[in-house]
Amino acid sequence: MYVYPKGTTVYVYGWAYSYSEQGGEIYLNPGGRIFAYQIQFNSIYSARDFSSAMMNIFSIWKDEVKAGELTYNYINDVLLAPPDDETPQSQGAIELITEEYSGTITDYTNDKVITQWFDDLNDLAASFSNYLEDINNDWDAGFPTDIIVYENVVKIPEGTLANTPGITGDWLEDEDI
Repeated sequence: MYVYPKGTTVYVYGWAYSYSEQGGEIYLNPGGRIFAYQIQFNSIYSARDFSSAMMNIFSIWKDEVKAGELTYNYINDVLLAPPDDETPQSQGAIELITEEYSGTITDYTNDKVITQWFDDLNDLAASFSNYLEDINNDWDAGFPTDIIVYENVVKIPEGTLANTPGITGDWLEDEDI
C-alpha cells in the first residue's frame, strides 16, 4: 500500500495478489485486488495526519499477520473492501480512517484483479502499472506508477520512494504471511 499526499488531497493506492508459476508462466490467482483512492481533507495538517495514520495502521496489520493474529485474506477481503461493498463483514478500513480524519473520498477504484496468465512477474508489474497510470492520468494525481519486480515482489522502486516527496509505502511479502 502506498500513500501520496498532494496538498489537501491524499492518494492511497496499492494491490494485493497471489500467483503460481506453471510452465514458466505466471497465473494470477483469484481474490486479489488493485485499488486507488482520492481523498480530500480540509487542511494540509489533516491530510498529513491521515497519511501517517494509514501507514501506521498498515504496519500494525503487518505485525499482526506475522504474529498470526490477522490473515492476509482478511486484510484483502474485509479491511481493503471498497466503500460500496455489500458484504456484511466488510469494514472498509480506508473509508473509516478517512472519516476519522474528517476527509471525504472524492473518487476511488477498488477492483478484484482478473485471474489471468502473464508471461512473467515483469508482465504482471507492467499490467498493474498501466492500470494505475490510467487512473493517475484521469485524476491528474501525479503519484508514482512505475512498478517493478524486486526479489519476486511487485512494488514501486525504493529509489522512487526516496525521490518522491511525501510518498510512503509498505508491503506484505510471502514470507510475512
